[in-house]
Amino acid sequence: MKKNDKDQIMSAAPAELLKKSTELMKQISDEILKRQNGNVKNVHTVKTLRRKLAVVLSVKRAHELAQKG
Repeated sequence: MKKNDKDQIMSAAPAELLKKSTELMKQISDEILKRQNGNVKNVHTVKTLRRKLAVVLSVKRAHELAQKG
């Protein structure tokens, strides 16, 4: 993930992060189904999507903790 992408995620609102995380979860499940059917050229897309999801969820949690403290 590029630094510009991470900066955009860091500046996003919590509602946007929630929407982005649900979109990524759907993309991951779609890619897993495609891979099981054998219709995928790049098998590493699931790995990159999971990493993006981890970043989004981490930033979302950091925002939540910052609001509490």
